[in-house]
Amino acid sequence: MTIAIFDLDNTILEGDIEWLWGEYLIDKNLAGPDYLHNMMYYFQLYQSGTLEIRDYQRYFLKPLTRLDSATLNNLLKDFFKTVEKLWRPAMLERIQWHNEQGHTPILVSASSSFLVEPVSKKLGFSHTICSRSEMLNGVPTGEILGIPAYQEGKVQNLLVWQLDHAVSLDNSWAYSDSLNDIPIMEKADHPVAVTPDPALRKYAMLKGWRIMDL
Repeated sequence: MTIAIFDLDNTILEGDIEWLWGEYLIDKNLAGPDYLHNMMYYFQLYQSGTLEIRDYQRYFLKPLTRLDSATLNNLLKDFFKTVEKLWRPAMLERIQWHNEQGHTPILVSASSSFLVEPVSKKLGFSHTICSRSEMLNGVPTGEILGIPAYQEGKVQNLLVWQLDHAVSLDNSWAYSDSLNDIPIMEKADHPVAVTPDPALRKYAMLKGWRIMDL
């Protein structure tokens, strides 16, 4: 089995799904205007590779802890109508190309499972690795279960998935935009930097990796 690892935010998706969700919550008056201001601080830490993801997820998910599951599910259905307009056509073509080659695409994202898993299903991925949100009565508590799928955590979660499915990384592919995904991209035989951030672009050029500017 040849696998193709796809990042979600700023790779398949034109934007970051958690940032888009934050904007949506403010639009629905479920979070105050300072919510995105504080998220920007966390995003700056992410871009520098110094984010403490468990602290961030507690903050990011805090507005949801006051909701019930029915309300949250209705909000998600409405939110994904917007998200579906932001797929990058070139990346959808890459997913289709891998399927045609008989490869197995895997969506691997540091973002929260309550957002990533519906996206993965919509895009037709049969395998998903992401940061798993603890749920209580159908609503995220803000805690992450197990190892977050972030930086080296993506590699650790991928290794567990490999063992469970008896799969190697021979001839594998990996697509991402972020320096935080260098650890998992280095595991692939065919790493592809997709409209990469400056740090990943520099690294990809040094390594001779393919760069896709979309």
